[in-house]
Amino acid sequence: MQAFSGTIKVKADGVISTVPPLINTIFYKGENSMTAHSVSKICSVEGCEQVARRKELCDRHYMRMYRRGTLALRHRSPLEDYADWFWLQVRPVPSTCWEWQRSKSSTGYGHARFNGRIRHAHIISWTLTYGIEPTKWILHSCDNRICVNPAHLREGSAAENTQDMIDRDRRKHCVLGPKLKTDDVVKIRVRRASGESLKSIAASFGVTVQTISFTVNRRTHRGVA
Repeated sequence: MQAFSGTIKVKADGVISTVPPLINTIFYKGENSMTAHSVSKICSVEGCEQVARRKELCDRHYMRMYRRGTLALRHRSPLEDYADWFWLQVRPVPSTCWEWQRSKSSTGYGHARFNGRIRHAHIISWTLTYGIEPTKWILHSCDNRICVNPAHLREGSAAENTQDMIDRDRRKHCVLGPKLKTDDVVKIRVRRASGESLKSIAASFGVTVQTISFTVNRRTHRGVA
């Protein structure tokens, strides 16, 4: 019997290879067999020389099998990986809204970093769903600022967004002031047409000059003659 000092690495298919001798590892070679005090199996994936940890796979390949159910590599774009992460941050609620669960802006909208900058979550949702950046405002039909359900989103203009805000009485966070009645709108337009200043009209109705300007120029209350 011949003594040999070394660590034996054994492939899953039974092929035996050796590495330079290490202390306290003794290899005994008999006439028809080989045994060792210290034997390390190699990952069964072809070309991988890492030590097998679980189920004849190294840690990296074991985790790939565990997470994907296959050892095959999938060529995914960074956008696909981001989309996987994004939709995991969403929680459906009974109202059919998909509510954003991560950070929110001071105005109450969900937000996250996307393409190198902070964006509103509902805009990211639109981009991931349709594959293009929106060219207009993205408006909510559900009136839920943290909703990212694409079915509740639509493109629109700034004026449409303002009108939605007025129609749904959501102006408590806006500079446009209190809601104007239909009769008030008619009076404002008549007084402005007669030459009265915006500032004077705004003071009499207790609203901002911007509110009067939007009303006169029909950026708001377009349904009022």
